[in-house]
Amino acid sequence: METETPNETSTAQPRTRPRPVDGAGTGNNGISLGPRDLIQGKLVYEGDMRVQGTLEGEATVTGDLSVESPGTVKARIEARNLNVRGTLDGEATVRERLLIAGSGSVQGNVKVSRLAIEDGGILNGNVTMEKREGAGNGKPRGDAGGG
Repeated sequence: METETPNETSTAQPRTRPRPVDGAGTGNNGISLGPRDLIQGKLVYEGDMRVQGTLEGEATVTGDLSVESPGTVKARIEARNLNVRGTLDGEATVRERLLIAGSGSVQGNVKVSRLAIEDGGILNGNVTMEKREGAGNGKPRGDAGGG
């Protein structure tokens, strides 16, 4: 077996990779907003996002959005999955699943396919539940299909 010996121009330093956010292994890009970071305005992002700081305005995320404690989101949100361990104040449209953890608080109307609220989690607002497109017969609940 032949071993490679380092020469003067090679470096033996390991390559560093960005830390993945929730949804690791899904192949999606991910960004993280730190505890002292603030985004104001309109955000459209293809991938997953983790918020530990403050997000204000409007955000559309193609992947998963996690609002971590002590993160605060005061925005209209669209995401595939939404996990709230911090505070969300605003409307949310979630294509798949909304999880409100025991430390999480949601103030506002939500439109979801699936909803889970852990003991201690808070939800104040109207909930609209619809089947996800492509699931079942593709018709929203309440549509008897007669016509």
